[in-house]
Amino acid sequence: MKNDTLTFAACSAVKEDAETKATWFQTFPPYGRYPVGGTVKGAPEDAEFVFDEAAAKAIMDAFKNAAENPAWPGVLVDEEHYSLDPSKSSAAMAWAKDIRQEKDGSIWTRWEFTPKGRELWESKTLLNRSPAFACAHSGKEYRPIALKSIGMTNTPHFGELSTLAAARAAEVKNNKGEIHMKKLMVELGLAEDASEDAAVAACKALKEKASAAEKSAADALAECRKMKCDAFIEANKAKIADVAACREAYMANPESAEKLIAACKAPEAKTQTVLAAAKKTPDVPKDGGAVATCREQMAALPASERAAFYKAHKDEIEAGK
Repeated sequence: MKNDTLTFAACSAVKEDAETKATWFQTFPPYGRYPVGGTVKGAPEDAEFVFDEAAAKAIMDAFKNAAENPAWPGVLVDEEHYSLDPSKSSAAMAWAKDIRQEKDGSIWTRWEFTPKGRELWESKTLLNRSPAFACAHSGKEYRPIALKSIGMTNTPHFGELSTLAAARAAEVKNNKGEIHMKKLMVELGLAEDASEDAAVAACKALKEKASAAEKSAADALAECRKMKCDAFIEANKAKIADVAACREAYMANPESAEKLIAACKAPEAKTQTVLAAAKKTPDVPKDGGAVATCREQMAALPASERAAFYKAHKDEIEAGK
């Protein structure tokens, strides 16, 4: 038996307690066997995450034991599992302070958001959960035993997790070795004796629905970023010479764009007093009271103002006036 820390994203459901107004987030899925896929290096293609009563009890017990420590802040909720990478930020988006289990076996956690985490959630920037958990495994079975952290993410590892889980749970062989799919048909909203083609069509419809939901989330994220970009450009327009280039950089990486513009200094407003003064013809009379020529007027000016005066009266000076 070997222990590893693994992650997968499978949960997007949220519930609000009517009495306490506390928000609970689904963190582990209902009981079932879930394909490991590419989340575990070297795992067999048919390896499975096993989430059963034993796994749920281990997770719940580990959480409650940790919560007995008065100094325990809760389970860390971070952004995209950045805390698992030493080169990235481990800043908390929230802290999971409480835990409970539903009748279907799914495990839910109650969060207390940090300001940044609440902004990411309320702006629909990050919508799904991905638990990082200690996992005991033997052979092809990987069983979660303790919740280590929770990542806010938009990239669930399993797009068809619930359908696959239902299919695995429904495979019951009879004495002839035949596989009955009655439970799966019911879960898909079909009659128990529905055909395989009907089941495939229902699965495709679920897949299309999941894809549409994912696209909707991506569109919402893009629109939110565009609105923030517009506000950022408006607030920093004095520093920005190329709005299109700034917009492209912000949409690609808002944090880098904000840091770059923050390091820039807005140009200082320059007065045109010298040039304005040069356009005024100095009152420099010639001998006998006649008005001096432009050339003579320029000669009477301080050296620092002559260039501006020449620029303003170039035609007259060159004409000898």
